[in-house]
Amino acid sequence: AKCDGWDLKKTLGIEAEDEGDQGRWKVTVLHDRDLARAVPARQAANRELQVIKKEAEQRREQALRALVRAAEAGDSTASAMALSNWQTLHAEIQGRIDALLYPGIPSGVHKAYAVAFGPAAWTEEAIEEIRAASPAPVCIVGPVQWRQALELRGVPVARHVGWRSAKALDAAVDSANAAGETLLLVCPPHGDEALKALQAYRGDKVLYVGEICGGMYGDFEFFRTLKLQWSLEKRLPLAPLPGGFEKLFVLARGENAGVG
Repeated sequence: AKCDGWDLKKTLGIEAEDEGDQGRWKVTVLHDRDLARAVPARQAANRELQVIKKEAEQRREQALRALVRAAEAGDSTASAMALSNWQTLHAEIQGRIDALLYPGIPSGVHKAYAVAFGPAAWTEEAIEEIRAASPAPVCIVGPVQWRQALELRGVPVARHVGWRSAKALDAAVDSANAAGETLLLVCPPHGDEALKALQAYRGDKVLYVGEICGGMYGDFEFFRTLKLQWSLEKRLPLAPLPGGFEKLFVLARGENAGVG
């Protein structure tokens, strides 16, 4: 498998000790064996998701047409039945998607998790590591739940911005540079937002919450920059949903540090 041009096993920090060794692995600094093993299943789930979405679109169109016909005919009984069928269909499709993406988790639990924590839940150990790793106030880029968790525990937060506004993100990083703040990047979306923030940042320490390359966050160039310009000081587990591999990474600036 490839991660935007990198061999996935190497990108994830897993390399065979020699060509003839299929069972033993040499693990480099930034790695996640569990994520490497999960990638094929995630890819298969994504293919199945596309099938479900295509089927859902066809069935929803049929249900909507039935609803419109009943309404046009003025048949209240048929309209009520068509509406009930529409609602049942929606619940069925959502249930199938939830079961596919969140296996073993009761339907709806992932939504409550996201409301409480965002994409990934912190641990008390991770909060304390952020406090210890950042003597300066932190500039958080990511979900508001992380800002609230840090502030509740007395970790100084200088500013917070989400991932959606490029202009606000640029301004926040500029302000963080001017004030000497530590940058905390939490679960960036796929795309170049995290890379741009990292490139604009002038501090000597960055905190990253998420999965590594091949996972759900960031893009190839973001992880390539981490590999070449930053060194990993510490990695701590978080409390992700089953099937998630989010962690806290504490990194120090170091040109050609060879992270991963």
